[in-house]
Amino acid sequence: MGFDLGHTINSISKLALRTKRRIDKNGKTTIKDFFNEVITKNDTKYSSLMFNLYEDEQYYSMEAVYDNTSIIRRNNPIEICDKTNDYKTALSIVKNELSAFYRDNKEQLKNISELSYGFVDGDLYYIKKGTLKSEHKNNKKFTFEEIKKFDSIKIGAWVTVYLKKEIKDTMKIPFTADFPKMSEEELNKWISLLVENFDYDKYNSKE
Repeated sequence: MGFDLGHTINSISKLALRTKRRIDKNGKTTIKDFFNEVITKNDTKYSSLMFNLYEDEQYYSMEAVYDNTSIIRRNNPIEICDKTNDYKTALSIVKNELSAFYRDNKEQLKNISELSYGFVDGDLYYIKKGTLKSEHKNNKKFTFEEIKKFDSIKIGAWVTVYLKKEIKDTMKIPFTADFPKMSEEELNKWISLLVENFDYDKYNSKE
């Protein structure tokens, strides 16, 4: 995506409503249905909820992840809007929808201390950012096994974003879209490189 930290997202609620009507008319799962599914999958053991955005061939899509372990609609993501819109529009729609979602479901989500969203290869934005977040993130160290559980697109995104700059400067990083084409051996090499050279300063600075 290529946007900076602190990037301001403008509200465009009318466009969001038009998008939802188009999805309903086509008989697809609506954003409301998706959010209901997210609420159903919630559990008191979870403390974070992240919505990952993807730029697909014809549209922008979204999945939900509790604590980076329980993934909702990875293989059948919800459509946000089509590619006649730019990524900023997709982000704005999601911000509006998630703000309303959290406002309407605060009681059901009281166990969630951090609610965030963003493109897998871009910045992370927060609807709710709890007081426990900084301590949790500052102490977090990712292992090979944890990153291995990510899908190949997310691994590529994390390599692009979180591999230390001095390492990236010495090599050519493949496009995120190239990672699904890699063999398991190639993918494991990139995971190992990331684990050994993870930029925790950048990870912990996400606001």
